[in-house]
Amino acid sequence: MEMDRCIVLGTAPCMWDDLRGLLSHGASWDVIAVNNAGAIYLNPIVAWVSLHADSLEKLVLLREKAGGNMDATVWGWVTPGHEARLPHVTPWTLGWVEGTSSMMGLRAAMYMGYQRIVLCGVPLDDTGCLREDRNLPVSFHSVGGYSRFRDSWVPQKHLIRHCARSMSGWTQEFLGAPPASWFKP
Repeated sequence: MEMDRCIVLGTAPCMWDDLRGLLSHGASWDVIAVNNAGAIYLNPIVAWVSLHADSLEKLVLLREKAGGNMDATVWGWVTPGHEARLPHVTPWTLGWVEGTSSMMGLRAAMYMGYQRIVLCGVPLDDTGCLREDRNLPVSFHSVGGYSRFRDSWVPQKHLIRHCARSMSGWTQEFLGAPPASWFKP
């Protein structure tokens, strides 16, 4: 692996602001897309993950149609026996991921050897997410919002704190912002 910096790109409405803020420092970053992010963010990605493999299969086809790179590893949580229905998705076999697809993205980045991982568009708040067909927020307040997943991140802090930071929201309070040293080669 050439680069040790990676963005885990979620789909909260702050996604674009988080990306602009991080990239304004001039450093280069690889990107792992989470859920709908791979169909919205069409710049190159190195991997794409989701705990919702059925949705991911459909999103891969949208990315291809929109002209995004298709050489990224695509991991999904696949129910045993359903692999044949998901030809574009590699079953996640690296153990159960507690909580969210964004945590799966973080774990994938660690597995791939990244040392500096920054969450963009992953505040774990109740602002909703961006949909793949248009960059408009979709509210999830009716199901409790993403803040309900915070409890699943807390016990994993000791596993991720050394390499993960966040650009916004609760995850930034939890992990901290990326330090200036992370932008140096």
